[in-house]
Amino acid sequence: MTSVQSHPQIWELLGQGERVNRVTQSLLSGELQQALIVGPPGCGKSWLARSIAATFVKGGGVALRGAGDEAEANRRLYAFQCVRAETSGLMGPLAEAGFIVANVLTKVATGGLLDAQTARPAFSAEAARRKRSVLFLNADEQAVLSDIEQNVFEKPALLVADNIHWWDKDSLSLLKAILDRRVDKAYPYTNQMRILAVTTESAFQKPVWIETYERSILPFFSETIQLDYLETALIRDSLLALAVGHTLAQPELETMFTLSGGHLSIFTNGCAYLERQGGVLTDLAPEDKQAFLDTLFMERVRRIPDFSQDAKAVLDAAAVIGAVSRRDELDCLLRNQNTSVDEAIDACRRLEFLDDHGDRVEFRHDFIKRFFATRLGAREADLRRAFAECLRQLSPGEYMRRADNLSRSGDRKFAAELFVVAAIESLRSGKPPLYLMSEAAIAVVTDVGYTALLADFESAYRAFSEGRSAEALIILEGLGAAYPTRILAEIEFLRSQIDLNSRSTQRRQQAISRLKAWSDYRETEVEQGVRLLVLLRSALILEFDKAPVRHLDQDLTHFLSTRIYFDPDAERIIHSLDRSAEGLFLSDIAMRRIERAEKFHRPLAGMPPLDPAEYFRCLNNLASSKLSNNDVSLSIDLCQQALALSDQFSESVFPRRDLTATIYTLARFRRGDINAMEAAQEQLSVTRNYGNFDDPYYPENHRAVYLCLDGRLDNGIEILETLLAKILGLGDPEPSPHYFVASNLWSARFLNGADPCECLEAWQALKSIVDRIPYETRSLLQRRHGILNDAIADRRVMSPTAWDTYPFEANPVPMHPCWTEVGRGFRIPDPQFWSLY
Repeated sequence: MTSVQSHPQIWELLGQGERVNRVTQSLLSGELQQALIVGPPGCGKSWLARSIAATFVKGGGVALRGAGDEAEANRRLYAFQCVRAETSGLMGPLAEAGFIVANVLTKVATGGLLDAQTARPAFSAEAARRKRSVLFLNADEQAVLSDIEQNVFEKPALLVADNIHWWDKDSLSLLKAILDRRVDKAYPYTNQMRILAVTTESAFQKPVWIETYERSILPFFSETIQLDYLETALIRDSLLALAVGHTLAQPELETMFTLSGGHLSIFTNGCAYLERQGGVLTDLAPEDKQAFLDTLFMERVRRIPDFSQDAKAVLDAAAVIGAVSRRDELDCLLRNQNTSVDEAIDACRRLEFLDDHGDRVEFRHDFIKRFFATRLGAREADLRRAFAECLRQLSPGEYMRRADNLSRSGDRKFAAELFVVAAIESLRSGKPPLYLMSEAAIAVVTDVGYTALLADFESAYRAFSEGRSAEALIILEGLGAAYPTRILAEIEFLRSQIDLNSRSTQRRQQAISRLKAWSDYRETEVEQGVRLLVLLRSALILEFDKAPVRHLDQDLTHFLSTRIYFDPDAERIIHSLDRSAEGLFLSDIAMRRIERAEKFHRPLAGMPPLDPAEYFRCLNNLASSKLSNNDVSLSIDLCQQALALSDQFSESVFPRRDLTATIYTLARFRRGDINAMEAAQEQLSVTRNYGNFDDPYYPENHRAVYLCLDGRLDNGIEILETLLAKILGLGDPEPSPHYFVASNLWSARFLNGADPCECLEAWQALKSIVDRIPYETRSLLQRRHGILNDAIADRRVMSPTAWDTYPFEANPVPMHPCWTEVGRGFRIPDPQFWSLY
């Protein structure tokens, strides 16, 4: 910096030109005795102080400069003993002599700066004894004051107290004695001495002797010049003022300005160097360019007055986490280092290393991240292992990040497990297993021997999404059990999904038994463990006794609520529980919870949903709930949204589009947009385009009912007989699909002229099935069953459409908002996604 002369325009650019001129003139004239320059490191504080001192010398005064040193903060009188000699050639004055007021010029005969280290003894022993008798000063303090007195005599003097935040305690005490004029009788020159102090803002540098500094020194300075860094927009103007960097292009200037943090000396020296090298960064050899930028930034770091260990720890941790770090990730990663993360982040923000966005921090420049990342050395492996553990606790579903950190720490076997789990997560989203996986990650999976395993998982998920559940189950059974727990958890998840969608009570209860064995697994792997528990909840919903599932529902909600402020998936899963609430509540109550879930997942205008598959399920379930509560038009709108969303993705992302399309047809039929014949044709098209071979009960039952309502009872009966045979083939079918298929079949047979006694006997036999239905609508279905039982017993002759509305006529006062749908003569249930399928 001493090779570059300051120019008054610099202080104008910093917004302090008027104040600098006024303070300088007041110090020169003697109207002002004390002034303070304060600001962040590298903003030009010491440069301004030296310029003012050079102005003072140019006018004929004497300027002295004592500077503190962090390493010498406990050495007695270090700041005064190290007053350095300077000449006016090292730093230009702020203005010509004509700027200086006349009374200064008339009082001085010569100019100069005091070199305290080479000053000769000034007073005889007699004079020294006289001073000791007046003041309670020790010999060292008297020697300092005497040396100054010999060089000052009757000249006006300016003491520049630089870096007073680092001054030793004794130097601060002596400075205080000068400031409050307690030594002016023994040393009269101190009565007229001007003092210009320089300090760094406490946010960047905490004073070493903070109590003496804050209580005894700062109160004396009522006049303050507050400096700050130059703004980026003023880069070019600042260089013009310094006569440096005229040939440099704006990109080069901005890069160096960012890396120097606006530190004037580093920035200007960097510009001067680059000009000598041709002025273009890209023209430098790659290694020279990197070395230059590294040196530039290293110099900035070196000159930070208090680049604390806390700030260094935060930057190292952030470099491991990535360009953007969540604050809770930093807290977790540094929890064992006794680091004050908030204070360190604030310091890094003020240094412009990081941008603070509240819940997250971001590197201001990718170079800064790389700079700290490449200097981690052996600590990197430990930090990456620690960060992987933090992610396990804070963001357990981010398997790819966890695996990547473990891989880079050297733990390739554990990393391979997590890469496999991440790949399976992609499969559940309808993406290829190696979606967005790096070549290095694929190499880890291959080296550990999991390539064939991933191929089997891909085949199993494809078969499951296409309705070939038996084939998927064969693939899973062929995998065996010789895998780590995390992989076994994924095998169990898919196997239980298959069993829950089988409509078999026995297989569902087997899945419940297996899933209960994983109940404590969330303590090891939160995301997998919770996912298995949510699946267990789906299985328990189909149990008649609701106490276990209600207990699990409350337990899951409580557990997730404790994680909601740091785990980004916790709130999403809570709303997934809401989305599948119909199995636990009547439809009007469940609808409120489903509405909350849909609102949570609803994307902003023009943006895709963050979780398309879950939003699709929410739209489907809300459409179903609105239909059952007789809000048909809104149900149609929701179905249209869901189907439009599904068209944007592959079929494997939304494997049961047939359910949504089935609701859409039913809602439009209920509103009168299409007749029964059109509904039957449309439903056939749905089955052909989206049908699920393993689970045809809902779509095919709907089609059969439409045919019956159109008067084609024989066609409807044929479909229903096929469905009933298939469901009875399970041996122990779930009561709900068993009932709606069987009740529709016997309704159609009765209306088609079958033996009334046979129909009544069969209908009464269905009473035991309806009594076992696990849903809250059971009481309404029991009421409906009784009304229709009486109609069969009375051998009432009616059309299919009259049969469909007969329960309303027999019981005209609705028992519940969903009675208009549940209470119909033909049971056409509105299907919902009750599991994670």
